[in-house]
Amino acid sequence: METPRPEGTGPANDLLTVTRQSAGDGDVSVRAAGEVDASTSPVLEDTLTAELAGGPRRLTLDLDSVTFFSSAGISTLMTVQLRCADRGTTFVVLAPRRVRRVIGLAGIDRVVTVLDSGTPGDT
Repeated sequence: METPRPEGTGPANDLLTVTRQSAGDGDVSVRAAGEVDASTSPVLEDTLTAELAGGPRRLTLDLDSVTFFSSAGISTLMTVQLRCADRGTTFVVLAPRRVRRVIGLAGIDRVVTVLDSGTPGDT
């Protein structure tokens, strides 16, 4: 089991870095950079779940810097969405087209709010 990371940044391993940012108004943003797969998704899920303990009004996951997104990432999104719904927290995912495509193919965009991260030139 992962030990809690101090507020700010925590490297998951060589493949994924997860960074936390609080907006100070009840909103929390978590940014993932690198690969989300079976070996890294537990770290992402643990980080997001830990952020829910603070009772944010809104939890935003920014996947703009994710270069690979597997079915393990889909499972993480569903798990976090269910936990957010149980706590009354709005869960929003910002993702570039390459990641939104995977999410859309899995049909998760019908359950999780997924928005364009606005990456210029993302095809």
